[in-house]
Amino acid sequence: MEEEWGTLMFFAKTKDEAGDAKEGEILAIFGSRRGRRGAELKVMSAVEHKHPGYFLDGDNLRDKLDQPGDNEGDAFDYDTFPFQGDEFSYALGARGTTRKKLAAAAGCILEYIGQVAVIAGGKRERRQGRDYLEWLLKQRQGHLYADIKGRDDVLEIEAPRSSIGYVTGHKGEGLHDDEDGKSPKPEAMSDDDNEDRRRSRSPLRSPEDERRTRKSKSRSPVRSPEDDRRKKIASRSRSRSGGGKRGAKSRSRSRSPMADRSRSPARDEATATESMTVGDADAAFVLGRGGSTKMKIARVSGARLDLQDRDGRLDIFGTSLARSRAKDYVGYVLTQRTGPVFINTTDKRDDLSIVNVPEDCVGYVMGRGGTVLRSMEEEWGTLMFFAKTKDEAGDAKEGEILAIFGSRRGRRGAELKVMSAVEHKHPGYFLDGDNLRDKLDQPGDNEGDAFDYDTFPFQGDEFSYALGARGTTRKKLAAAAGCILEYIGQVAVIAGGKRERRQGRDYLEWLLKQRQGHLYADIKGRDDVLEIEAPRSSIGYVTGHKGEGLRGIEAETRTFCFTNAPKEGGEVSGSTETILVFGDDEDDRRRAKRIIEDRIEQSQRNAAAVDVADQATGTTTAAGDARLIAAAMAAAAAVDARPRAAAAVRGRISATISRRAVATVRRASSVTTTVAAAAVVTVVDTGAAVVMIATALPAETIAATIATTIAATIAATTGVMTAEMTAETTGDMAAAADGATTAANVTADDTN
Repeated sequence: MEEEWGTLMFFAKTKDEAGDAKEGEILAIFGSRRGRRGAELKVMSAVEHKHPGYFLDGDNLRDKLDQPGDNEGDAFDYDTFPFQGDEFSYALGARGTTRKKLAAAAGCILEYIGQVAVIAGGKRERRQGRDYLEWLLKQRQGHLYADIKGRDDVLEIEAPRSSIGYVTGHKGEGLHDDEDGKSPKPEAMSDDDNEDRRRSRSPLRSPEDERRTRKSKSRSPVRSPEDDRRKKIASRSRSRSGGGKRGAKSRSRSRSPMADRSRSPARDEATATESMTVGDADAAFVLGRGGSTKMKIARVSGARLDLQDRDGRLDIFGTSLARSRAKDYVGYVLTQRTGPVFINTTDKRDDLSIVNVPEDCVGYVMGRGGTVLRSMEEEWGTLMFFAKTKDEAGDAKEGEILAIFGSRRGRRGAELKVMSAVEHKHPGYFLDGDNLRDKLDQPGDNEGDAFDYDTFPFQGDEFSYALGARGTTRKKLAAAAGCILEYIGQVAVIAGGKRERRQGRDYLEWLLKQRQGHLYADIKGRDDVLEIEAPRSSIGYVTGHKGEGLRGIEAETRTFCFTNAPKEGGEVSGSTETILVFGDDEDDRRRAKRIIEDRIEQSQRNAAAVDVADQATGTTTAAGDARLIAAAMAAAAAVDARPRAAAAVRGRISATISRRAVATVRRASSVTTTVAAAAVVTVVDTGAAVVMIATALPAETIAATIATTIAATIAATTGVMTAEMTAETTGDMAAAADGATTAANVTADDTN
């Protein structure tokens, strides 16, 4: 701890007023303010781990941290952030790597005391630390949208979608490696504060660390599900406009692009600020658990909110419209603390949708503690609450409405989700047979841009098949088509643009036709599909048991995949079949294609290994036994530890390998008296033979007996086959090096 935080630490005793030594000891920490706070929190973390409840009372610290240097009016303070469920382990990372990464990036002090994160430092550092931690936890739910308006701690990099996987690496390891060891430059500080910062960090910094520190760090904002279409359109617009041409020369070296942007009226508008005063209780309500309410308001309004704890001020950054909406949403949230929220439905707002929910369904839509409503808000990026309305005389009407604030797409998705829940609880409320009782008509509809909805009534038991376990099939189709897809009773409602709705209907119809057998899909003129020609022998390996292989690929890549049958009346011919990969996003389709092609290649390797094993079991000559058994072992090593393929190889060669291998060694032993050979045959619990043949032969004997010397081990209990050979088993045995028994690992190349 001393090394990490640049402090001097030791246990000491204290004296009472009479000068007598008190019982017990204290831990004394000498050093800079920043170093002492870091070491203090590190110690508290260790104590709370060993003695739960010593420093914490639920989600709060028992006592306020108060050490020399605090409360000096320079905003150096600390915030707490309680974790929920298994968030703690995710935010900690292996050996604390994730916590250290966040602290280094934000420039703050970050320690976890029990299930509570304590973020210490200046105002800017604490804000960054909280934001980075919140964003990290949101990544567990899928793609994340980060609002970076007005931030100066971020750089944006536009990357081709085809390069994203290469940059991020397997499971994000590429980005995580680049993140390690980096920290942003500190904001302007006094010399004392800079000295605090230098001492607080590890003094052992390698040249590689310094190089990484100097490199610019980028944060590429990611998207939430409801913003997929908006991001695609923005990307296409940039490509069509030809913006960002490389190699363009500036007309004047004295002109700064940053200076031009700083003078832009649009930029000034986007970074304008308004403030609201909120009390302590209101501030906690606006913040929400873990900052969830504040983030929700910011996401829906498009503004950025910064809550100043000390003076109870809420700063709102953004455009005039975003700030106005944010203030409205904050007002609605605070009103819920003291009584019902009243909404004037006569005022035309383009960010509000209203759903009438019957009184007996309100609790069902809310869920226990509002969990169901919160999950809808999270899924669709909306703000939702029940409110009352007033009549023309200003009197409150009976009953409540469900108000949904957000983007047009988000509101339509949340609206259909609520209607689905109500229809399940109260059949016939929204449906009249196979039709909706009332046409959906919310602000943003009928704007002439083809955003609309279609209905698709199910027949018989089609509904359960199209829904899937826990709605997985419905979600898969919606993700692949890029549309909004909800089932209201026995009717599917498909919403979105014209292209998205067409794709959603087609995918749903094709899904239902698969129940009748093989399906032929006419893909002429479609731009949402890729074709893959696969050997018929590999189809079962790719699709998996009951199609589970393809289902996994669909879930991973947000696509819809199936094998295309011959056109109606046609006959199956040739040795290949066509796999179709559908999806709204081209990058998702290409990713699915790569995975399928990899599985086809793996299937072919496994089949080759089995063929070699078949050849080995049919050989009768001594030299042939040794050579082909070695080939079979190599083939077993090449199956990439696939249990099913390994079992197939083992089943074909185990019956003959024991008898022939032993006979081969015996024949080799009779050639010369200098041979020391031994064969050991055992049987493991799977019933497969495990053969180990050990031979030490001079080079002349190797040449004479050709390929009689092999050393092979089959690990049948694990389903993994490996092989090693002690000498060359191919043609020119005379060139073998002095009969040495140096092992050479058998690879797929050796098998070929």
